[in-house]
Amino acid sequence: MAITAVITNAGKEALLATTFVTGDTWKIALYTDAKDATFAAYSVTNEIVGVGYSAGGLTLAGYTTGLDTGVGIAEWSTDPAWAGATLTFQSAVIYNDTHAGKTTLYAIDYGAPQALVAGTLTLVMPAFVAATALIRAA
Repeated sequence: MAITAVITNAGKEALLATTFVTGDTWKIALYTDAKDATFAAYSVTNEIVGVGYSAGGLTLAGYTTGLDTGVGIAEWSTDPAWAGATLTFQSAVIYNDTHAGKTTLYAIDYGAPQALVAGTLTLVMPAFVAATALIRAA
C-alpha cells in the first residue's frame, strides 16, 4: 500500500504569499476519499462520520519553526489523536480554519481506506529535521 503526501497547490500559494500567523487556527480533517494537491479548501463533502470524530477535525497544537542544515522547517509538535474512535478514512487534510476560505496546506492520502474500531487513531507527525519535517523550504 502506497502512502502519498503532498502540499496542496493552494497551500503552496499560501506559503509563497504569506507567513503563518501566530493567532491562526490550523486543523486536520479526515476524508473517505483520496485527496491530492488539487484539493484547495476544507469541505464537508466526503468528510468522515464516525464515533469519536467531530466535523472539522482536530485543532493542531505546538506549531514551531526552525532551520536544519540550511532548510527552513515547520510543523506541529503534537500528534493529533482521536480517542475511542470507530471510523474509516483514506486521507487527511491540514487546513487554516481562521481564514474565510479555509485554505488547505497539506494532503495525505493513505492509498486505501483505513479502519479503526473502538481505538485511538494517532497521526504521528514526522521528525522535526530537514529530511522529514512536514513543511520544508530549501
